[in-house]
Amino acid sequence: MFKGYRLQVLSTRSREDAFKLKSQLLQMFPAQQSYVLFQSPYFKVRIGNFIRKSDAEAFKTKFARSYPKTAYVVEDVIDYTPKDNEDNSSLN
Repeated sequence: MFKGYRLQVLSTRSREDAFKLKSQLLQMFPAQQSYVLFQSPYFKVRIGNFIRKSDAEAFKTKFARSYPKTAYVVEDVIDYTPKDNEDNSSLN
């Protein structure tokens, strides 16, 4: 597990709305993983696994063209597998 960034797309009390959006995001952005987190009383929908904030911001710009509602970059623990030639200490 690594510290990184994701886009938070939705915060709602509706579990149904959260999972519906997660499914839509998977269709719109198949290369990006999407997640539903429950932080009582809200379901939060997030997308992406970005090591650098600049990468998350770049995806946010692309994302905004396809998804008109506000999304914002948040720090999160992300799913990431370092490449063989990467120094793990430089990522955190």
